[in-house]
Amino acid sequence: MMLPFFQKCGIVFVIVFSSLLSFSYPADKDYEVSVYINKERRTRELPLEEYICGVLKGEISSKWSIEALKAQAVVARTYTFNQIEKYGGKNYRLDDSIFNQVYQGGDVPLKILQAVRATEKEVVIYQGKLARVFYHSSSGGHTADVQDVWPSSDNLPYLRGVDDHDYSCGPEKYYPWFRTFDLETLSKKFSGLGKIENLKIRKRDKSGRVKEMITFGEGRNHKLTGKEFRHIMNLHLNQTHKNYFPSALFSLKIKNNLVIFKGKGSGHGVGLSQWGAKKMAEEGASYEEILEHYFPGTEVGRVILK
Repeated sequence: MMLPFFQKCGIVFVIVFSSLLSFSYPADKDYEVSVYINKERRTRELPLEEYICGVLKGEISSKWSIEALKAQAVVARTYTFNQIEKYGGKNYRLDDSIFNQVYQGGDVPLKILQAVRATEKEVVIYQGKLARVFYHSSSGGHTADVQDVWPSSDNLPYLRGVDDHDYSCGPEKYYPWFRTFDLETLSKKFSGLGKIENLKIRKRDKSGRVKEMITFGEGRNHKLTGKEFRHIMNLHLNQTHKNYFPSALFSLKIKNNLVIFKGKGSGHGVGLSQWGAKKMAEEGASYEEILEHYFPGTEVGRVILK
C-alpha cells in the first residue's frame, strides 16, 4: 500500500491507516529541539521525546488516566512541530513557559514515560498534512471556534467548537469561578480608557464566550473584545494569582460600585480540553477517540525524522 506523505523542514509525516503498519527509524537519528530554560537563562538542545516527557510533566497530572496522557503527548508533539514549521525550521527556539508549552526537566514519572513511548513520533494529521492544534485546561462545557479566538483567513473545520464534559470532573476553582473588583480598580487597570462608570457585555460567540464588551464613563464609550478584556485583566499576573482571570466565558453584574464576575473554565478554549480529555479517558475512551472528538475529521499519523 502506498501511503500519502508530505515533507517540510526535513520532517516527513505519514498517515498510519492501520495499527498493523509500522515504520523503522535510523537508530542514530535522535531529532532534537532547542528549548530556552528561563530558570537557567540558557538554551538546551533536547531530544524530541525527552522534551515531550517534560511538557507532560509541566502541563498535566501524571495521576490521570493513561489515555488522557497519551492524547496530551500526541497534541504536544504536534504543537511542537507546528511551532518549528511556523517560525523557521529546526533552528527555532521553543520557550519552556506558557508562551509555548510548560516544560519541566528532571525525573519523569513512569506513567508519563509510558504514554510518551506508546505514542512515539505520533502526531495529529488532517488530509495528509500536519494539523494545527491547540489545547487548554478547561473549556467550561463547550470548546471555542478558532475563528472566534484568533481570527484569520484559515478555515480549519477541525478547530470548531465541540461539546465538552469537563465541568463534570473539572477542578472546583473553575466551576464556577468568581472575581470581584471595584470600578476604581478597573479604571486603573484600563487606564487608557479614563474613569469607568459602567460596563456591559454586548456579544457572545457560539460557545458563550464574551465576544464584545463596552465600557462607559466620562462621556466616552469604548468597545473591547472579550479576548482584549481578559488580556488586560491579566497583565502582570501569573496563573496562580488570586485575581487571575481564567477565561472569557463569564457574566457580570454591578452592585454597590462593585463588579462581580462569574465564569467557567480556564484558558482560551480552542482545541483539546485537558480536563475534558481526563473525563473521556475515565469513561473508557481511547486517546485516538479523544483526539477525534476535539479535532473532528483528523487522524493520528506518524512522523519520520530525517
